[in-house]
Amino acid sequence: MEDLFQTALGITSPWYIESLTFDVENSRLDVFINFQRGATFKDPEDPSGKEYKAYDTVRKQWRHMNFFQHECYLHARVPRIDRGDNKPRLISPPWSGRLSGFTLLFEAFLIQLCRSMPVHHVNKLTGIPTIAYGRYWSFTSIQLGEMRITAKSTLSAWMKRRLPVDTNT
Repeated sequence: MEDLFQTALGITSPWYIESLTFDVENSRLDVFINFQRGATFKDPEDPSGKEYKAYDTVRKQWRHMNFFQHECYLHARVPRIDRGDNKPRLISPPWSGRLSGFTLLFEAFLIQLCRSMPVHHVNKLTGIPTIAYGRYWSFTSIQLGEMRITAKSTLSAWMKRRLPVDTNT
């Protein structure tokens, strides 16, 4: 089962799905992700491109797209690295959005919804608490142009990978 979700979520090495929990009563799927022991990570701010081992980890959670009608959350131990300057840096996993608490794909989905309907309708549809929306909308209003481009390209790339293309038309 983990392999199926790993493929569907596009999770690649050194990351892997450690376990899944499905709570029918609360209509919730939790996906627990980890990274392989001894894995190295590039610091996007390091121009040398050097890879570093994890110094320690921080547990994080992201809201992801629903799994059918069930809310889906990704959980992971996120590595921090030390480049030797005693300033640990958190390495964002590839699914992480720009805001704490949402995956990149879920952020793109929210932006597409907001282009089509009022925010309070998006709130009802997604079930995101109002406090999270305040944080999200202030960010979106600051970087709306860039986020719209990101949302469109992220959704397009995701759909191209998953939808068959009819070459006969």
